[in-house]
Amino acid sequence: MKILELKNRLEAKIHRYREHIFVKKDASSLKLSDKVLFLDLGSNLGQGYKWFKQYYNHLNIKFELFEPNPFCCDELKKIPEIKSGKVILHDIGVGVSSGRYNLYGLDSKEGGRFAQGGSVIKEHNSDIYEVEEDNAIKVNLIDFSSYLAGVSSKFDKIIVKMDIEGAEVDLLEHLIKEGTIDHISFLYVEFHSQYQVISQSMITRKRERKILKLLSQRKNLKVRIWH
Repeated sequence: MKILELKNRLEAKIHRYREHIFVKKDASSLKLSDKVLFLDLGSNLGQGYKWFKQYYNHLNIKFELFEPNPFCCDELKKIPEIKSGKVILHDIGVGVSSGRYNLYGLDSKEGGRFAQGGSVIKEHNSDIYEVEEDNAIKVNLIDFSSYLAGVSSKFDKIIVKMDIEGAEVDLLEHLIKEGTIDHISFLYVEFHSQYQVISQSMITRKRERKILKLLSQRKNLKVRIWH
């Protein structure tokens, strides 16, 4: 067990190191004359935003954060850049269509109010706990494909960090089908099949692999696996 734990820790350190290298390289490839939009999908408490802004820190880069969890939004509003209006916070989530959806995993027996694993996908954390329908809260989602199409004409580059707790599979398949994936220049995505029970995880992993294969065929898109 100790050998396996050491192996996992080493792999995690190597991956974090590679993340820094790739992001630094990606950020330095942008022109200062470019109008850049960075979309942080699934902001939670702002961990991703704070990490990425170390590298994407030029004045020509505009940040917008999307977070459907109202408890997290209350905390995000305390971030100085959000309070000043420099960074825009959308207290909504993103999906394949607009509407009201259940957000699972926020009960104290699950992940808690600020859970990083809160998800609109009921089976998202099925290998860790079983959610109860009555504990879900209602949140708003927007049609992210339509949103992308609407803002694409205003920016030279769009960067997306996608950490939406299992909903990325449906969303990426939809963006590919609609062709709106082509509005994105850099995609930092975290997949979550490892948190599902084995039977579900195998199906989801197959979809993830297919998505990555299709994304690799997009000449103007760089995809990075992010954690």
